Amino acid sequence: MHYKVKLVAVAKDESAYLADWVQHHLFFGFAAIHVYVNRTSDDSAKVLGSISQLHDNVTFSDADWIDQLPPPSRKNLQHICYMQALSSIEPEITHVLFLDIDEYWVSQRYTCINDFLKSCDKGQDLTVFEWLNEGAVARSFLALPQTLTGKVHALGKSMINVSAIKNIKQIRLHVPIMNELSNVTLVDGEAFKCQPNLPQHVAVSINSFKHTFIFHRMFRSEVEYLAALYRGNPEEGFPIKLNRNGYGYINNENLKSCSFEHQLYAEYIENKKQFLNECNITKYILNAQTTIEKNAEQLKLMLPNLLAKKPQAVAKVLSNLTDEKINHTLNAYNRVSHDTKPKGLKERILKRFKL
Repeated sequence: MHYKVKLVAVAKDESAYLADWVQHHLFFGFAAIHVYVNRTSDDSAKVLGSISQLHDNVTFSDADWIDQLPPPSRKNLQHICYMQALSSIEPEITHVLFLDIDEYWVSQRYTCINDFLKSCDKGQDLTVFEWLNEGAVARSFLALPQTLTGKVHALGKSMINVSAIKNIKQIRLHVPIMNELSNVTLVDGEAFKCQPNLPQHVAVSINSFKHTFIFHRMFRSEVEYLAALYRGNPEEGFPIKLNRNGYGYINNENLKSCSFEHQLYAEYIENKKQFLNECNITKYILNAQTTIEKNAEQLKLMLPNLLAKKPQAVAKVLSNLTDEKINHTLNAYNRVSHDTKPKGLKERILKRFKL
């Protein structure tokens, strides 16, 4: 069988990373890529426009129209984009994989997505790739390294067989709900089973580091982590993302590693250089990197107000950082919050920081 896999993503202010992400997946054999751009103030459209002029299998569209829908609907922006993508899929596409821009399809065993499918396709309706979550990174704006190190997570992303789109009962961000007769597996062929009360998490007994996975660059450097939080979540109403448990892994416990073969990685890096040069988008990437650094500083300025609104959640996502300014603010907050008077915490925080 001849396979053609389409990659679909929703992106907000990702111009610093879009070219890197697109090049990675073209290099590893994805037949088509479509990006929905939403609520974006950066040069994402210019980056994608420059890429699409040279690579007609890379397309993008504006998803801001979703904000014109009633409030319950526009909170489900990603779900709407995913279903729109599935409802308008091209006839030649055999599979669709949904990823975010910080997620990279990686295999220790196969050098392209088609080779993976030729070896592992047993008629699955849905294939679930588990996350390998990258830990903290010392330097900003690094390309994907030759050796990937991270922590296995029970969440991941799913690739849908186009012939099984009709079997989807409900789209979800990680694992859609399929009808009862659907064949849903992990990459090793094991039937997908979820954890109790966590329907999109792989069951603990079968969650493991496998030959093919999604490398989730959820932390990167401290500056990039702060800027990613600052971008917020289109499906939440708070100014920053709160779906993190802090920065990196404190003791680097239970980390797994794998390395690209030397020659393959050399070809990958050379292809990346050529891709960036041909697309002529370096200026947009440099502008985006400057904005990321500014946004990280802006989050620090916002921190007292954020703590006043959701102190515990904000303190959690900013834990384990080494940044002196953030730790100074968090320590000051801790002193105020441990006051013997439980009432008026918000007012005391704002007074403490003279806001």
